Amino acid sequence: MSDFDQVPGEEPQVDERPRVTVYVKPSGKGLPVCQGCKATLRKLDEAGIPHNKIIVHDDHLELIDELKREATALGVACEMPFVHVYYPATTDETTWFGYQPDKINKLKEDHS
Repeated sequence: MSDFDQVPGEEPQVDERPRVTVYVKPSGKGLPVCQGCKATLRKLDEAGIPHNKIIVHDDHLELIDELKREATALGVACEMPFVHVYYPATTDETTWFGYQPDKINKLKEDHS
């Protein structure tokens, strides 16, 4: 929407859908990403949830350290994929590690 399309006195429309980013790692077996990562991406696609994919290579040391700190803070293993969900309407965030289809199903239910 351009400034010309906006009705005076109305707030501009904001896309309030969750913004999902999936951090994945290469499988090392000739496949583009690890199996858990592939399953997560497929489940998001099947649920119709738009997402961005970031491939984390072994030489991305700062990012790997940040993911390890996040896993420690959550008290879980640093198992890929790492999923970050940002909710623009509330500025809330949620994160998880590993393939968790129940969380993807809940994300779809909450925002469909």
